[in-house]
Amino acid sequence: MNDMPTCHGLVDLHHHVLPDVDDGATDLSTALAMVQAAAEQGITTIVATPHTCDGVFDVARERAAAAHAELCAAVAAAGLGVEIRLAGEVHLHEGIPELLRRDPGVTLDGRGRYLLLELPHQGPPPSLPEFLFRLIAAGTVPVLRWRP
Repeated sequence: MNDMPTCHGLVDLHHHVLPDVDDGATDLSTALAMVQAAAEQGITTIVATPHTCDGVFDVARERAAAAHAELCAAVAAAGLGVEIRLAGEVHLHEGIPELLRRDPGVTLDGRGRYLLLELPHQGPPPSLPEFLFRLIAAGTVPVLRWRP
């Protein structure tokens, strides 16, 4: 029996659910099990956020899109009732403004407005406040992720 409380209508904004693209789901059956577990906890939308520009798992958008399509088809076939959206977990780098112009789909809303921004593991650089100011001034709200 699962002792976790169940909530309804939740959105998971950071999930490495795409099969075989980064350090998340290793295959489609694992990805489906992850979606099933999320559904059981009341999550109705999962935003798949493969690593982008992180130097280790720099997942190409074409690869992410193919894995997203495969997962969406499998989720629908299984009748899980969870919407899977595609974005990215973008590692902090100076090329982000150009990335957003080229591919606003990497953002959480798919239109360039909300960016899941992963900070370096060793800590935020001194230039972070100025970078965030420029990003916000350009119309993108950063959603920061940092794990020391």
